[in-house]
Amino acid sequence: MGAAGWDLAVTDFQLRWTDGIAVLLGVKARWPDCPVIMFTGSGNEEIAVQAMKAGLDDYVLKSPRHYARLASAVHMALERARQRKALREAETRYHSLFDDVPVGLFRIV
Repeated sequence: MGAAGWDLAVTDFQLRWTDGIAVLLGVKARWPDCPVIMFTGSGNEEIAVQAMKAGLDDYVLKSPRHYARLASAVHMALERARQRKALREAETRYHSLFDDVPVGLFRIV
């Protein structure tokens, strides 16, 4: 997990060395903007809720009828991450323009 430059992380809940919640928290601690999807057959609703509260982007069950949903979950998680990044960049530009202007500005909200 030490390498940077990921676009997305996909984890299972039940791993030999840890669990998916620990992986999620580790990824979010190092790369808060990296989307994480849990693709598991061993979780339950309580685990899904706990993971979503911790910042999980999507939860997909490992069963033949849900396999096709993984591709759309990945696509949507990457799109939401791209939108969040664009929003942050726009906010930064706005604040920079507003704060760094050499004349006085007045704003009415």
